[in-house]
Amino acid sequence: AVLTVSGGGAVNSENDLFVGYAGANNTGTLNINNGGTVSVGSTTERWMAIGRFDTANGQATITSGGTLNLNAGTDL
Repeated sequence: AVLTVSGGGAVNSENDLFVGYAGANNTGTLNINNGGTVSVGSTTERWMAIGRFDTANGQATITSGGTLNLNAGTDL
């Protein structure tokens, strides 16, 4: 699965955020660019994990003015 956040778009997650989760060869991709913003855990500590469990793969790419906010002690 691919999620692209751009053009001033925003994603706010108050839960853990997994990019590529569980299962053989599952792949997740997160692209943040052109003024897009992703924020994780604004009120309590959470996890952002890339390639979580089994042989899952994940990729996060932040370019061209994209912003990733790991708030409230969120772990990467």
